Amino acid sequence: TCSCCKMDFDAIVADIGTQNCRIGFAGDDHPKALFPSVAGVTTDKSSERKLHWDVHKFHEYMKIETPLRDGVIEDWALWEKMVQHGLSQVLKADIEETPILIAEKPYNTSATRQKTAEIIFEKFKSSALFLAKDAVLSCYACGKTSGLVVDLGAAGSVVSPVQDGWVDARAVTRSPVGGRVLDAYIHQLVSQQGGELRDQIRPLFRVKKTALADGGLRVEERQFVPGAVAESMEAWQRLEAGRQLKEAVCRVVEGPVPLHLPLLPYQLPDGTPLDVGPERFQLPELLFDPSPLLQTPPPLLALLQAPLQAPPSHLHRWAGLPQLVQESLSRVDPDQLPGLLACPLVVGGGALTDGLDQRLRAELERLQLLGGGRKGSQGAQAGERAHAAWLGGSIVGSLGAFHDLWLARAEYDEWGPAIVDRKCP
Repeated sequence: TCSCCKMDFDAIVADIGTQNCRIGFAGDDHPKALFPSVAGVTTDKSSERKLHWDVHKFHEYMKIETPLRDGVIEDWALWEKMVQHGLSQVLKADIEETPILIAEKPYNTSATRQKTAEIIFEKFKSSALFLAKDAVLSCYACGKTSGLVVDLGAAGSVVSPVQDGWVDARAVTRSPVGGRVLDAYIHQLVSQQGGELRDQIRPLFRVKKTALADGGLRVEERQFVPGAVAESMEAWQRLEAGRQLKEAVCRVVEGPVPLHLPLLPYQLPDGTPLDVGPERFQLPELLFDPSPLLQTPPPLLALLQAPLQAPPSHLHRWAGLPQLVQESLSRVDPDQLPGLLACPLVVGGGALTDGLDQRLRAELERLQLLGGGRKGSQGAQAGERAHAAWLGGSIVGSLGAFHDLWLARAEYDEWGPAIVDRKCP
């Protein structure tokens, strides 16, 4: 048993990413709570803020807010409310006197980690805490303690070398090119179909559908009074529509993008039919060659900035996955390279794109970073890669040998928040 906490309760595992919150119990195969990492915010006549967690349901004058910037907590009040919602309303669990393991980015700051500990112990009254690097947890999910983790998240791409359960922080490389960039860029690709510029992907809340007497359906543009649709709501809904299209049709190819394949039919949220051509291959190419983003038009940048807080000045630092991997490996001790390259792991929501794993391996072989003959990522099944960090936390959080590693509340009370950097390195 654990000397620092009551293990009569199941430990809680939380992975709060830019796109989704995943919260559940250690030992489970899947998180019981899964919901968007944003909140809808409305203000009444007395200027009191009300939070709405069903953000897909449209409310006039509702803004969309996120507690994260680039995967790191920035709005602590909203982050606390989001964790509370996940625990009490979705998971229906009481964190008081229960240990919690939280996944964090490899580049998380000491100040952020200490503030996290302060909230968990002083606000939620948890009995114990552990902060674990998401790249390490992803390795555990794949049955490994070492590997080169390529995390394709909503806020960007991160490459982390993991050696014997430790992230080599010096060799972590990252780029803002991630899921949300693709969700925005697909609007531009689709709008350019046929050589004419038009806005084809309308969010569902802007559509009014009326059943006709003959059994047909009339689709009209819903009208709103000026200002009723907040800019952040518009941007988030448009990105969600782009994400749905991306996940339905896109795939990665190893050679040149095919230009003369049969069109793929798709129905937009408003019911409009859309025939998708080369766009389904061109979009994920941005992960390997983001140079087209340097010509990104201002409207697209505005769409990205609203929910992601990604300043345009980041454009010149965007890099493709092969370059990120190559730069990361150049910072690693040469004697560690064989172990890392023996187990490249592609995780995160972007890892579900068909063909991406094989394409990345082909690119690394072309750069002579990998030998031929090996197949895709090892370990976790394809469907598990989107929540690999949470799954790794579930595995390690349920191990009896891990119990002595928890940061206990008694230790926090004695040493203060700074103890988290020693107990959870």
